[in-house]
Amino acid sequence: MAGEPAPVRYLHRRRADADIYFLATTSERNVRLRADFRVGNRQPELWDAVTGHAIKAPVFQTDATRTSIDLALPD
Repeated sequence: MAGEPAPVRYLHRRRADADIYFLATTSERNVRLRADFRVGNRQPELWDAVTGHAIKAPVFQTDATRTSIDLALPD
């Protein structure tokens, strides 16, 4: 239904040089969402958990305390 939160679970791990977030959908459908992370002033990377392939996120917004990015998670 409209207005319900996206069916996404996440894990967060902090290292000295990086914050790592793993997101996974619990839906049987593709999920599109705007993810807002409590990490600022960094270049996010998008990693494929199956292949290990990584790219720098081409579009995102960041400030001193937050980074936001639009994501599409496959089912």
